[in-house]
Amino acid sequence: MLDRLEAAADGSLTTLGPLEKQLEAELRKIRPAALPATLLQALEAHTQGLPRPGSPAVVPFPARHPATAHNRKWWSAAAAVAILGALSALLIPNGAPSDKPIAGQAQNPGLSEHPSVNTEITPTGFSRQVSETSDEGIIWPSAKPHRVVKVVYKERVTMKRADGSTYEVEQPRVEYYVVPTDSD
Repeated sequence: MLDRLEAAADGSLTTLGPLEKQLEAELRKIRPAALPATLLQALEAHTQGLPRPGSPAVVPFPARHPATAHNRKWWSAAAAVAILGALSALLIPNGAPSDKPIAGQAQNPGLSEHPSVNTEITPTGFSRQVSETSDEGIIWPSAKPHRVVKVVYKERVTMKRADGSTYEVEQPRVEYYVVPTDSD
């Protein structure tokens, strides 16, 4: 799996296996529903003043450097863990069984295959704040020590209903950063 992931990452994967061909055929059958015009207008209004690529306010990514075999292995392993984490989040229900549908499960087979987007609610704001940070210790993934830092963010989305009332949805998000260090 890591060999195929690395080949896909560096562009040398040229042939698809039977599972990839089957997945591609299934994906080609899916036709996404069009976004409502009101949602597109709200998104355009919200992003109108943001800087565009090429402006001095946007910092470009550095040019790609050829990856060494050592770096590729770590990036491949990290990508594989991320993919497995995303798949497990979709496939494994959390907590006690409930009446709510599970991702990928048909809610009502008599309805249209593509649900319409709710135009009664529009996003009006978003914020992200760091709520806590902590030092999780030092690890030695290579010849040099690396410090693990845990950062907890609070993300808040403000939504507006058609009647003008608003509500906020707040959700914590945890990220771990691995930083090279010289200390023991």
